[in-house]
Amino acid sequence: MTRLTKGALIQYGETFLGPIPNIVVFQYNVEELDRQFSIQRRQPDDNVPARQLETHRAHSAPVESFTLNLKFDAADDLDKGDGSAELFGVGPQLAALEKMVFPESTGELLGAIVDAVGSALGGGASQPTRAIPPERLPRLIFVAGLTRVLPVEITSFSVRETLFSRGLVPIRAEVALGLQVVTFTPDSDDIIGQGANEYMKTLKDAQAVLNLGKAITDAPDIIPF
Repeated sequence: MTRLTKGALIQYGETFLGPIPNIVVFQYNVEELDRQFSIQRRQPDDNVPARQLETHRAHSAPVESFTLNLKFDAADDLDKGDGSAELFGVGPQLAALEKMVFPESTGELLGAIVDAVGSALGGGASQPTRAIPPERLPRLIFVAGLTRVLPVEITSFSVRETLFSRGLVPIRAEVALGLQVVTFTPDSDDIIGQGANEYMKTLKDAQAVLNLGKAITDAPDIIPF
């Protein structure tokens, strides 16, 4: 039988949860987790002699990505007589998760668009007073226990609804989710995401030290003297 455990995706803003929190709690298979690291190599410069090239110099930090199969099931809530589950099944969880895929819309963005369109239709020579800001993907934290607290972006999203009520309300669903760990530039204002990355770096450094101690202990069994 597949072992499932709970995790969460938390959408946050500059004030962490912001005015309208968006948190999705899910179950996932703890027996397997596929992770990949994309390693960026620095491209050689044609003007630099081959003997002077630093072959081990990285272009940027590796980018980590991983895939998860999330499980949603409204059966327990239906047994408890939950009115929301009876009306919508797992629809609310899926809707909240889908919101994390689309760029955030803000009043500032709408105001800038109206300003720009109004100036264009007016035919005047003056430029719009506000530039249209680029749309920003939601800021997300993936939480799965104390050893996985990561700032992420959703890179792929596939839903499979597997059980329905008589009213075609989804009672059970599986979501194949691709996530990429976010890296930050020094001028980033995302304090929360940077804090999560620093926490994970410290945790991995500590685990690497523990592994070094074990490797030293096992050395006599590996290296003949």
